[in-house]
Amino acid sequence: MFRQLAQDYAENTAVTASLQTVLADHADYGPRQEALERAVSDAPFRIQERDNARGLFGTDMVLSASKADVFFDCKFKYFCRYGLRLNERRKVKVDRRIFGEFVHYAMETLLPVYCQEGGLVDTLRAENTTIEPDNTLLERLQKDTEACIRRYVDEEMGGTDQKDGSFRYQMHLAARSATAVMWHTLLELQQSNFNPIDYELKVHPAEKTAAEGEDPGVVSLRLPTSEGCIQFSGKVDRVDLYRRDDGVTYVRVVDYKTGGTTFALYKLAAGMGMQMLNYLYTVCDNSDRYLQGGSRLRPGGVLYHPVEELTIKSEEKSDKRITNMQMNGLVLNDADVVDAMQKDQKKTFCPAYLDKEHKVQGSVATLQQFDVLRKVMEDLLVRM
Repeated sequence: MFRQLAQDYAENTAVTASLQTVLADHADYGPRQEALERAVSDAPFRIQERDNARGLFGTDMVLSASKADVFFDCKFKYFCRYGLRLNERRKVKVDRRIFGEFVHYAMETLLPVYCQEGGLVDTLRAENTTIEPDNTLLERLQKDTEACIRRYVDEEMGGTDQKDGSFRYQMHLAARSATAVMWHTLLELQQSNFNPIDYELKVHPAEKTAAEGEDPGVVSLRLPTSEGCIQFSGKVDRVDLYRRDDGVTYVRVVDYKTGGTTFALYKLAAGMGMQMLNYLYTVCDNSDRYLQGGSRLRPGGVLYHPVEELTIKSEEKSDKRITNMQMNGLVLNDADVVDAMQKDQKKTFCPAYLDKEHKVQGSVATLQQFDVLRKVMEDLLVRM
């Protein structure tokens, strides 16, 4: 009887009306009919009992960027994954997630070495050397990256002895892609006044303290709600600083992204893609980690660096390879900051540039607009 009602509930016929009348005398069917009504009315998913919501999620919530994205993408999915703890079982294989971990580990391990004083980046800046795919530098990057990923597999995944040929081949593809990303990153840093200062920077709630000898990271934003607060956890792939001649220091955060992720303001308005802005404001709020005397970092921009299953082909022209790996995001609408990121008059590396009249073009926002974006983001999160 109830199955018949469920099948035709949206039709609102005499039959469904009769079935509702009959089932109204059965208390067990009351909640089921309420569920049918919510489904037909297309009402947004919500937990009716606040006590149940508190039991599942608490009052003081700690969010990652991915959790927030899941919530605004599909609230029912958020409920199942983070309330009921229902997760898809995964086989140990190189999927897009682990592929990204390979690349992240290589960048986190090798780039600090290349960027240290007197290191590879300083050498390239001094010599103004073009990083071409057929020279000894590329061979070094390939060798370093492959060794780095092998070490990761040995330490985190039990080595390759019990892995099949497909796994090892995908490791090789990840190493080639990581080499390409490293090549592009070094080429960008060679012409940039921004310098990497932090890698895989931990973001943690205020109550969490680091173990002895561990980098304490930075304290997350803390957003009060009517019943508690929202805080965040995660890692910032890279933090770069640019110190202007007058002492003002700008920060940009860089995220290595697989899957073609792009920054778009319309996504932010829907509650999606807030991760990078969240990290940017978090770093600015922790300016004392980088600056002395109470000075405050100014937002310089957020950048997604694409990471795909690609490699550097020697037959391709250098300009084409660079364009294929161009970063996307949002940059401060300030000529000095844009010039510090992008030296030529086109979007070679970043989504902003200076034209022939020295005017800023591209994906940019003023300081005031960055402040507005912060308020929009925080309002959305508090209303979760």
